[in-house]
Amino acid sequence: MLLDRQDHPCRACSNKRNGIKKRGVSAWNSGKRYSIREVGKTSYVDTFGYRQVWCGRGEGSLGRKDGYRPEHHLVMYESIGRFLEKGEVVHHINGNKLDNRIENLHLFSSVSKHRQAHNSLEDIAMELVKQGVIVFDGSKYYLAERE
Repeated sequence: MLLDRQDHPCRACSNKRNGIKKRGVSAWNSGKRYSIREVGKTSYVDTFGYRQVWCGRGEGSLGRKDGYRPEHHLVMYESIGRFLEKGEVVHHINGNKLDNRIENLHLFSSVSKHRQAHNSLEDIAMELVKQGVIVFDGSKYYLAERE
């Protein structure tokens, strides 16, 4: 049994049938990860907690296609005098993703070395749990009160 074409219209016809609100809206967002931001806005904090800074678009600018660049990448760029290479990772030593002072940043040559640093921090935290310095109350960890 063949289905009637009216029951399964193309996207353009479906948009027309379902109202003006959907007209011209494609099913795919053209690869954009985030909503469109104001052009010329100097910075914003992305969904991962990193500050993105407006650098401009086009040849000769430091910005990506969207014109923004992670602030910690720019600070490292100024420090080492080159862009990061593929696989290099900038690490925030104190864990604060918005603290982009050069003394709080460390450049790892690979993702695996960066992961090792995070694993060593977790190992130390678990050792402090064993020693009673950090306590778990059933929902979160906190520092034990000192006597």
